[in-house]
Amino acid sequence: MGGSTIRSVAVFTQVAHGYYHGDLCRELLTIARELNIRIQLIVTGAYSDFDNELSLNHVDAVIVVRDAISSRLLQTIQSRKLPLVCIGSDHAHHDVDSVLIDNEDGITQAFTSLHEQGHRQFTFVGNLSTSDIKQRYDTFRHCQSAYGIEQQPSDAIDVGSISFYGGEQAANRLIQMNPMPTAVLCANDLVAIGLIGQLKQLGWRIPQDIAVVGFDGSHIAAAHRPTISTINQDYFATADAAFELLLARHQLPQKPVEHRLIETEFLAAQSSDLAERPVADEHIASDGELAIRSLQAYFSVHESLRSSLAEFVSLNHQFGEFMRFACLAEWSGTDEHNHYLKIIEMYGDFDALDVERYPGACNCLPENFPPHSLTDKFCQPASQVLTVPIRLRGELWGALTFAARFTPANKLDLYHQFVELVAQLSHRIERDLLEQLANRHGKITDRLQRRLQSVAQTATGGLWEWDLNEDTVQWNERALELFGFNQAEQPVCQQQSFYHYMSEPDIAIVKRRVEAHVNHGMPFSVNFRIQCQDGSIRWFAATGEAIVDAHGYAKRMLGTIKDVTDKRKNNQRFQMAASYDATTGLPNRSMISDQIAQQLSAAPEQPVAVLQIGLDRFKHLNDRFGHEVGDKLLQHVANLLKKGLRESDFFARFSGDEFICLCLVDNQRQAVMMANRLINIIEQPLQATFGVDFYVTASAGIALYPDHADTPANLLRNADMAMQQAKKSGRNQSVLFKQSLRLEHNVRARIDHELRKAIVKNELSLVFQPQISTVYGELVGVEALLRWQSSELGTVSPAEFIPMAEENGQIVELGLWVIKNACLVLRQWQHNQRRPINMSVNVSAGQLTDPNFLKNVTEIINATGVDPTGLTVEITESTAISEMDNVRNLLEQLSGLGIRIALDDFGTGFSSISLLRQLPFDSIKIDRSFLSNLTRESQDWYIVKAIQDLASALGHEVVAEGVETNQQLSLTRELQCDVVQGYVFSRPLPLNELEARYFLPQNRKIRRIS
Repeated sequence: MGGSTIRSVAVFTQVAHGYYHGDLCRELLTIARELNIRIQLIVTGAYSDFDNELSLNHVDAVIVVRDAISSRLLQTIQSRKLPLVCIGSDHAHHDVDSVLIDNEDGITQAFTSLHEQGHRQFTFVGNLSTSDIKQRYDTFRHCQSAYGIEQQPSDAIDVGSISFYGGEQAANRLIQMNPMPTAVLCANDLVAIGLIGQLKQLGWRIPQDIAVVGFDGSHIAAAHRPTISTINQDYFATADAAFELLLARHQLPQKPVEHRLIETEFLAAQSSDLAERPVADEHIASDGELAIRSLQAYFSVHESLRSSLAEFVSLNHQFGEFMRFACLAEWSGTDEHNHYLKIIEMYGDFDALDVERYPGACNCLPENFPPHSLTDKFCQPASQVLTVPIRLRGELWGALTFAARFTPANKLDLYHQFVELVAQLSHRIERDLLEQLANRHGKITDRLQRRLQSVAQTATGGLWEWDLNEDTVQWNERALELFGFNQAEQPVCQQQSFYHYMSEPDIAIVKRRVEAHVNHGMPFSVNFRIQCQDGSIRWFAATGEAIVDAHGYAKRMLGTIKDVTDKRKNNQRFQMAASYDATTGLPNRSMISDQIAQQLSAAPEQPVAVLQIGLDRFKHLNDRFGHEVGDKLLQHVANLLKKGLRESDFFARFSGDEFICLCLVDNQRQAVMMANRLINIIEQPLQATFGVDFYVTASAGIALYPDHADTPANLLRNADMAMQQAKKSGRNQSVLFKQSLRLEHNVRARIDHELRKAIVKNELSLVFQPQISTVYGELVGVEALLRWQSSELGTVSPAEFIPMAEENGQIVELGLWVIKNACLVLRQWQHNQRRPINMSVNVSAGQLTDPNFLKNVTEIINATGVDPTGLTVEITESTAISEMDNVRNLLEQLSGLGIRIALDDFGTGFSSISLLRQLPFDSIKIDRSFLSNLTRESQDWYIVKAIQDLASALGHEVVAEGVETNQQLSLTRELQCDVVQGYVFSRPLPLNELEARYFLPQNRKIRRIS
């Protein structure tokens, strides 16, 4: 996206951190930074009735995430003629631009994958009152119908909470079902993780006993161990589309409303992460504790994080100095027409400011809050502003605001931890408003003691009471147990100073916190290290309250203490898991954009090459030899890349079989040479390394900064297009990006996107090309061919969508659809016709390598009741050669069922005569290329005659395909080909036309062809 006159955008969101919202806000901030646009992030809380016009006078456009604001406020924004985009909801009654997730596509992909694995008992779990989730459930029901699965009341578990707790509830209901489902689709990843944790506690194995799929592709799903299958949504693409629509609306205010649909992708759990982990890690993973800890700020308020605004500002250096301006404001005025915000506490560049010195801060209309005169004073105009309205008993009390310069790309993760703490600070202020009066009058002591005792009984921490005059502390039994003292040693530990067991470096910090609490009323919350009885150093978190006498002097403190050592370690482990790939140990996708951004920022004049390297036929390797071999290959390639790259180069695992390399180069030629060198390093047989008969190659796409793009997102996008072109052009090569690839990529992306929904939308059909006996002149068979009439794209040629289906793996699903529907037609003919008619279907290499192919074909035969002797499976020479051992075994088993086997396009591939000896073929189809210029004097005549003689000697039927003229027909008869197929008789026909032309209506016999 280029520049624009939009300088500031308000983003209304219910939360700005954690699951979904945090991921989305991160990408919105990333793009805003690239566009030099100020973001006013307004956190409305868990309410859909928010209708305050905060900051609207200071912004040029508005983004609304899901149901963050009321219908009235939406109307107000529209009446102001501000460009408006809604994310996650189309707000149909307001006629606004929107960016929506393609729920239908994601659910369809997941359902299809589970169905291909043999699952037939499905259940959906989610809160069905939520519109987004209801749409996912409706698609789930549609998939059931498309696959002929009878719908049952138990197909859905409606839970009130789309959280871990909702998943746990669903698990308890799930195990009561009879029969119990074998696959569960969850509304989101939180529900899936809660469900998995509870099921594992009840003794169920995932996915061996039951398959579970989440939705959203969050970092929580990626970090969970074992990893879970999920439907991934692209948060960057969502944010990117939102800004594109805003800019377009700003430039063309009268343009039609646009609803942008963002693709989703089903991501199956990686096999390497399904293995059991050591007990310590497994305990964490099974309970989902890593995820829970990272999101606790969203669901509850920590007792250990009771920080005031002043203390929060004092922590600024620990959080990357995000705060340049901070303030706390409360509502003033008597009615809605006289409402304004009054700032009661304010900080600029880390120092407290005298509010009275800033007249504009005293009476600020909500639409002007926070005042630009203040934010601009401490931040440049293009910056980020975070505003969290504070509610008291459901009503707005005021607002908490932080303003900062744009966060560097490498500190975005830290910034979102900061946002989590801001949310907790707002909750703290809400609680303090209720407690303030009693606390000031010394009436809180009894209630505080009761609360501390309650906390001690329900938590794993201990209690302490500190006499401030005597500087002695009484620890309760649980606290001393945490320090490692047994009961006999505990009396000696009493009456010591509060700092007695504390590590020396932490004492000064704790003393400052105590002084701030006692003298200035700042909440006391601090982490420190203690040397325990066994000599180990462990981290503890303490919170406390001062108890004052009648004169207001603090005489003692009461508090809680708990061991947070494991929590700190787990948080570090979580950060590691979120940033590094578990299989290869390389940085993962989440680090790539940041790394590119850092490089471009550090040296804007230095050309940079982004190489995207994808392993060729990796899915085929996984299917043939198992995921364990696939994981070993990924590790092997990671080591090869490490050896082939320079120390200054960065490389990471991007996805499945793809790697990204970031290399400093001088020009395009050097980038191409580097990519080709890496491809040559990877290219090798795996027999010696892994003991498998497989030859690994790779394809690479190259995009250069600044030649091809100047942002991380566009560089990655262009490198991916170039890599896809390399694969399409024959693999084992590199392609340098060029602009013409973008148009082709967009077309292919649309075809790929719509093809995934074609079966469910009932857009596929079969046509049948007649096969005529040269001896009797009668119809003896047909070849069933797939056609696609897309509601979005119109008629799509098989030459376009079949290769794409083979690339993305969808050929397995499409192939089974063809076989099933062809068998239904064949069964009808077998019932009505006296003379048998053969039905031929094409089968690709991707279908033959599917481990469930034989089982699925057998199920289709049994379900349709077709006589399998009337069915022919056609395979190409290249398929047979590449998978000789597997193909031989599979074809022999198909032949054992009575299915005929045909070798298609004979003569165009390897033309190995040994194929005819080794594989159980019944017929050979001579490729049309030998017939197009066929004369008695041509070489093609002798080739066709040799094929005919050889086939006859082996007892194989010969089919000549692509016969288009009467002369060609006469020559094929002269060459004694058994069957002829081609336009000389007919193009491929729909079923009704075929029957009308070739079947006599009065007795349904086959019409003779003269």
